[in-house]
Amino acid sequence: MKLTGRASHYVEFAGPDAAEGCDGDEVPQWTVSVCDDGEPIDRVHTVSSYEHGLELAQRMARDRRLPLEIDAIR
Repeated sequence: MKLTGRASHYVEFAGPDAAEGCDGDEVPQWTVSVCDDGEPIDRVHTVSSYEHGLELAQRMARDRRLPLEIDAIR
């Protein structure tokens, strides 16, 4: 799937959202995905730390030559 060249494609880094951990407690999680007009067009990556998510999003945007939209807080 070629993801470069479309003006509406971008990498989105969002979160945190609450997820259930192994012990049943709520834990924060962030998502990174390539989107088109606000909807993910491929795999949605879920990460457990802000720093890891930001690094992944920056790498994906650079590799695909897409803009990065950050809608995440620590």
